[in-house]
Amino acid sequence: MNILNKTIVLVLNRNWQAINIRTPQEAFCMMATNVATALDIELGDGARAEALRPVTWDEWITLPIRDGDNAMRTVRGAIRVPTVIVAVNFARVRTVPVKYRQWGEHLEHDAVMQMEKACLLPVSVAGALMPDAHVGCYFLNGLSGVS
Repeated sequence: MNILNKTIVLVLNRNWQAINIRTPQEAFCMMATNVATALDIELGDGARAEALRPVTWDEWITLPIRDGDNAMRTVRGAIRVPTVIVAVNFARVRTVPVKYRQWGEHLEHDAVMQMEKACLLPVSVAGALMPDAHVGCYFLNGLSGVS
Protein backbone atom coordinates (compact mmCIF):
# COMPACT_ATOMS: atom_id res chain seq x y z
CA MET A 1 0.00 0.00 0.00
CA ASN A 2 1.45 3.38 -0.94
CA ILE A 3 1.18 6.50 1.20
CA LEU A 4 -1.67 7.91 -0.90
CA ASN A 5 -4.10 5.41 0.65
CA LYS A 6 -2.93 5.41 4.29
CA THR A 7 -5.03 7.29 6.85
CA ILE A 8 -2.32 9.65 8.08
CA VAL A 9 -3.85 13.14 7.72
CA LEU A 10 -5.51 14.63 10.80
CA VAL A 11 -8.67 16.63 10.01
CA LEU A 12 -9.64 19.56 12.25
CA ASN A 13 -12.89 21.50 12.18
CA ARG A 14 -12.79 25.26 11.71
CA ASN A 15 -12.34 25.63 15.49
CA TRP A 16 -9.22 23.46 15.19
CA GLN A 17 -10.74 20.50 17.04
CA ALA A 18 -9.88 16.99 15.81
CA ILE A 19 -12.80 15.47 13.93
CA ASN A 20 -11.36 12.73 11.73
CA ILE A 21 -8.38 11.21 9.95
CA ARG A 22 -8.16 10.87 6.19
CA THR A 23 -5.89 9.56 3.47
CA PRO A 24 -3.65 11.98 1.54
CA GLN A 25 -5.82 11.24 -1.51
CA GLU A 26 -8.94 12.45 0.34
CA ALA A 27 -7.05 15.41 1.81
CA PHE A 28 -5.85 16.50 -1.65
CA CYS A 29 -9.43 16.34 -2.96
CA MET A 30 -10.72 18.39 -0.01
CA MET A 31 -7.99 20.98 -0.53
CA ALA A 32 -8.39 21.19 -4.32
CA THR A 33 -12.14 21.84 -3.94
CA ASN A 34 -11.57 24.49 -1.22
CA VAL A 35 -13.32 22.38 1.42
CA ALA A 36 -10.12 22.35 3.49
CA THR A 37 -6.84 24.16 3.92
CA ALA A 38 -3.62 22.47 4.96
CA LEU A 39 -1.49 23.56 7.89
CA ASP A 40 2.06 24.44 6.94
CA ILE A 41 3.82 23.44 10.16
CA GLU A 42 7.22 24.98 10.82
CA LEU A 43 9.27 22.82 13.17
CA GLY A 44 11.88 24.22 15.50
CA ASP A 45 14.38 22.68 17.89
CA GLY A 46 13.40 19.26 19.15
CA ALA A 47 10.75 18.92 16.41
CA ARG A 48 8.41 21.33 18.24
CA ALA A 49 5.89 23.20 16.12
CA GLU A 50 6.88 26.87 16.12
CA ALA A 51 4.42 28.16 13.53
CA LEU A 52 1.15 26.91 12.05
CA ARG A 53 -0.06 28.60 8.89
CA PRO A 54 -3.22 27.66 6.97
CA VAL A 55 -2.41 27.28 3.28
CA THR A 56 -4.78 26.97 0.31
CA TRP A 57 -4.33 24.34 -2.40
CA ASP A 58 -2.89 26.85 -4.89
CA GLU A 59 -0.11 27.76 -2.48
CA TRP A 60 0.33 24.23 -1.11
CA ILE A 61 1.32 22.78 -4.47
CA THR A 62 4.16 25.33 -4.69
CA LEU A 63 5.67 24.60 -1.28
CA PRO A 64 9.09 22.95 -1.25
CA ILE A 65 9.51 19.41 0.06
CA ARG A 66 11.49 19.49 3.32
CA ASP A 67 13.57 16.76 4.92
CA GLY A 68 11.16 14.41 6.68
CA ASP A 69 8.13 15.39 4.57
CA ASN A 70 6.12 12.75 2.77
CA ALA A 71 5.54 13.68 -0.85
CA MET A 72 3.64 12.48 -3.90
CA ARG A 73 5.33 12.57 -7.29
CA THR A 74 3.24 14.02 -10.10
CA VAL A 75 3.97 14.97 -13.71
CA ARG A 76 4.22 18.59 -12.52
CA GLY A 77 6.61 17.74 -9.70
CA ALA A 78 6.42 16.61 -6.10
CA ILE A 79 3.61 17.72 -3.79
CA ARG A 80 4.03 17.64 -0.03
CA VAL A 81 1.57 15.38 1.82
CA PRO A 82 -0.16 17.40 4.55
CA THR A 83 -0.19 16.04 8.10
CA VAL A 84 -3.06 18.28 9.22
CA ILE A 85 -5.92 19.88 7.29
CA VAL A 86 -8.69 22.19 8.48
CA ALA A 87 -12.25 21.70 7.21
CA VAL A 88 -12.98 25.39 6.75
CA ASN A 89 -16.79 25.25 6.83
CA PHE A 90 -17.27 22.55 9.43
CA ALA A 91 -17.76 23.55 13.09
CA ARG A 92 -20.06 20.88 14.51
CA VAL A 93 -18.98 18.91 17.56
CA ARG A 94 -20.74 16.20 19.48
CA THR A 95 -23.01 17.21 22.36
CA VAL A 96 -23.71 13.69 23.61
CA PRO A 97 -20.70 11.43 24.27
CA VAL A 98 -20.51 7.94 22.82
CA LYS A 99 -21.15 5.17 25.30
CA TYR A 100 -18.27 3.72 27.25
CA ARG A 101 -17.95 1.03 29.89
CA GLN A 102 -16.32 1.65 33.25
CA TRP A 103 -14.68 -1.14 35.22
CA GLY A 104 -13.84 -0.63 38.88
CA GLU A 105 -14.99 1.79 41.53
CA HIS A 106 -13.50 4.90 43.13
CA LEU A 107 -11.73 6.00 39.94
CA GLU A 108 -10.00 9.36 39.82
CA HIS A 109 -12.59 12.04 39.02
CA ASP A 110 -10.27 13.68 36.47
CA ALA A 111 -9.77 10.35 34.67
CA VAL A 112 -13.54 9.92 34.34
CA MET A 113 -13.93 13.52 33.11
CA GLN A 114 -11.17 12.98 30.58
CA MET A 115 -13.00 9.90 29.26
CA GLU A 116 -16.22 11.94 28.98
CA LYS A 117 -14.40 14.57 26.95
CA ALA A 118 -12.71 11.98 24.73
CA CYS A 119 -16.09 10.38 24.01
CA LEU A 120 -17.34 13.75 22.71
CA LEU A 121 -14.79 13.78 19.89
CA PRO A 122 -16.36 13.17 16.48
CA VAL A 123 -13.84 10.38 15.79
CA SER A 124 -14.88 8.43 18.92
CA VAL A 125 -16.81 5.21 18.42
CA ALA A 126 -16.69 3.59 21.88
CA GLY A 127 -14.62 3.68 25.03
CA ALA A 128 -13.54 1.71 28.06
CA LEU A 129 -12.28 2.95 31.42
CA MET A 130 -10.17 0.39 33.29
CA PRO A 131 -9.78 0.06 37.10
CA ASP A 132 -6.26 1.55 36.96
CA ALA A 133 -7.40 4.62 34.96
CA HIS A 134 -5.50 7.84 35.48
CA VAL A 135 -5.29 11.18 33.72
CA GLY A 136 -3.14 11.14 30.64
CA CYS A 137 -2.62 13.86 28.05
CA TYR A 138 -4.43 17.12 28.81
CA PHE A 139 -5.15 18.15 25.20
CA LEU A 140 -8.87 17.55 25.71
CA ASN A 141 -9.21 20.19 28.43
CA GLY A 142 -9.92 22.91 25.87
CA LEU A 143 -12.77 21.07 24.14
CA SER A 144 -15.46 23.71 23.76
CA GLY A 145 -18.74 23.18 25.51
CA VAL A 146 -17.19 20.85 28.07
CA SER A 147 -16.27 21.98 31.54
